[in-house]
Amino acid sequence: MSDSAPNTADGYIDELDNGLAHLVDIDAWFDPSTGRFGDSWDEFKTIIEHGSRFFEASAGNGSKSSPLGTLSELLAHCRREYAKGLALWRGRSDHEVRDIAWGYLPQGATDELGPAPLGKTRNSRMSPEGISYMHLGDSADTCIAELRPSVGTRVCMGKFVTIRDMVLLDLTSVPKLPVRSIFSPDYDHDMARAQAFMNGFINEIRRPMSDRDTGLEYLPAQAVAEWTRHQGCDGIVHLRSQNAHGQNYVRFCGPRDEVRSVSRMRPFHEFVRLQSVHVYTIEGLSFAKTEAASLTELGEDTDAGSDNNRYTKFSRASRR
Repeated sequence: MSDSAPNTADGYIDELDNGLAHLVDIDAWFDPSTGRFGDSWDEFKTIIEHGSRFFEASAGNGSKSSPLGTLSELLAHCRREYAKGLALWRGRSDHEVRDIAWGYLPQGATDELGPAPLGKTRNSRMSPEGISYMHLGDSADTCIAELRPSVGTRVCMGKFVTIRDMVLLDLTSVPKLPVRSIFSPDYDHDMARAQAFMNGFINEIRRPMSDRDTGLEYLPAQAVAEWTRHQGCDGIVHLRSQNAHGQNYVRFCGPRDEVRSVSRMRPFHEFVRLQSVHVYTIEGLSFAKTEAASLTELGEDTDAGSDNNRYTKFSRASRR
């Protein structure tokens, strides 16, 4: 048997004594991030984080538009229509609310619970500092979890109802993709593995920022959000970062009467109506955990080494 030939569009070809056998690669042997979709996403992240962020001289190799064009093959299957009447929540912690008197519905609460004013926007998962979108959740609990309040603080929650139909980029689940039979002449092996890529892409988009992050980690998601906005979508819906039991909505609209002349985004009150206001006191927090490693059969402390630091020798460790 001779050495394997280079892979073809529909798998790998091994030359046998009596002819050619087409072998299909097994997904478990390959990283889902490989292939044209994974490679394009990695290329885009490298460009946006370490190459070109604001301007491009061309749309050829090394530009952001080329890999996003490849990803658009998959993202086109994530567009979903939402009928008006959808109930969504938005929360503010007590130190963020300026003029709201707690315990009753004040005049101006709609603006106070709307998108942040242009000069007060902060860096977030889907919008960079200075660009104001309206971030909402599917429940009060979802919003409170995203706020990460301390015990004893109060949060003001507004329940909004959408008053227009919306088209959103739905990143809450892997879409059903058109995968052809391997026996088809149009079989696309990258598309066959695209669902595994989309699962990783969705989890990466929802990843919360940690204290060790520099802010670069949000750039790809922020760029995808802006690209989605310019593709005509009204916003994005994705799984919440704290756990998978809630959904976050990013509506591409800004504060009242501040953004139309700047970014061509319409003000939020044209799309949602404030239905009620609720004030909650945070009495406790709950945490979910998954064990990542365990150490057993701990040894005795050894003598101090040359660096005068004592250490413990672990005789057995298991990682998960």
